[in-house]
Amino acid sequence: MDPATVIAMIAVHLLSAGVLMLLLSWRVPEHAALRAWALAAVFFGVGYVGRLAHGLALPPPHSVWVDGLMVLAQLLFILGVLNFIGVQRRWHWVLWCGAAFMAVHLVVTWRLGPQARFVLLNASMAALYLAMGGISFYGLTRLEKGNRVRLSLGTFGLLMGTLGLLTGVRAGQIALLGLGPMYQGWFAALYFAFGSFVGVLVSLLVLWNIFESLAQRLRNLARHDPLTGLLNRHGLRDALAAHFARPEAPHLVLAAVDVDHFKRVNDLHGHAAGDMLLRAVAQALQAACRHGDFVARTGGEEFVVGHAAADLAQAMQLAERLRQAAQALRCHPRPGLQLRCTVSVGVSQPIARAEQWEHAASQADRALYAAKHGGRNRCEAFDRSLQTDPGELASA
Repeated sequence: MDPATVIAMIAVHLLSAGVLMLLLSWRVPEHAALRAWALAAVFFGVGYVGRLAHGLALPPPHSVWVDGLMVLAQLLFILGVLNFIGVQRRWHWVLWCGAAFMAVHLVVTWRLGPQARFVLLNASMAALYLAMGGISFYGLTRLEKGNRVRLSLGTFGLLMGTLGLLTGVRAGQIALLGLGPMYQGWFAALYFAFGSFVGVLVSLLVLWNIFESLAQRLRNLARHDPLTGLLNRHGLRDALAAHFARPEAPHLVLAAVDVDHFKRVNDLHGHAAGDMLLRAVAQALQAACRHGDFVARTGGEEFVVGHAAADLAQAMQLAERLRQAAQALRCHPRPGLQLRCTVSVGVSQPIARAEQWEHAASQADRALYAAKHGGRNRCEAFDRSLQTDPGELASA
């Protein structure tokens, strides 16, 4: 298959994929990576169409806009990868880098001729492909083991790295042999065959990554409280199951935490102020916990902390840290308003099996009830004397 046909096929595929990603980006407006990849695919496709329109053999000097569009597309691809792996970057650096390339490229094209033009273009593209591959492999270190995006991101990085090496060899060929090897010979055939394969596969990988990240987001929403970001009841059960699934899992203590007089905050200062206070309490509880502990929001102002404790005395130390962390909070929902709060904490006896967690939760509730009736802003551990029902704590 001749190079012109291969380039036309790549252009059609990139334009189709880019339009599809643009349509998806309107449905998922917060996904910056998707918008960057969509624009990159469109710019690449338009660039290839421009290359065909100006002719492959010896494109005229005024066709340098095509080169600039391809470099801009590469920069957008890199921006998309950075945003996808959680390294947020703004769009303006893409424009600055693209403008800098075009300024150098114009000078090289007009002063040194077409051979130097295509050496610079291919060397720049090779560097960008290699950078994209390196960033993709760096992204693997930022993803948790077991994340299904790791395989596709690694494949993407391998493809980009290989394409970068081939494009670097192409730049060397042009520098040594002139423009002839660009579209003729076995290496040109290999280059365009691999390029067409990458163009198709990368588009599919991008779309798969987007759908998988959205699915992961839905799974997280199903397990986390939207206000505080803590685990919800479903996430709490998963965390308990994960804890006891560990080999030789340590005993677990549940601590029930309730914000004292929270209803007064909502009544006096509004629900927005109450929500801000709850978020602050959630952050304070998480900060007071150690690695391996987990925190869930189980009701309006009610939280549960899972703590791997060797004995009840150790668990009571954590409970006191939780109480002190909440008492030290200073929340400012709006200018001139400072909110403070205290919490009451009830601690269960240690449990050794996942099946015991509901019994432990009941013990923690009874201990919490005792802390409320004992004056609030205190910690209580469950003992056999606490057989009274915890009752309704929302109004306590």
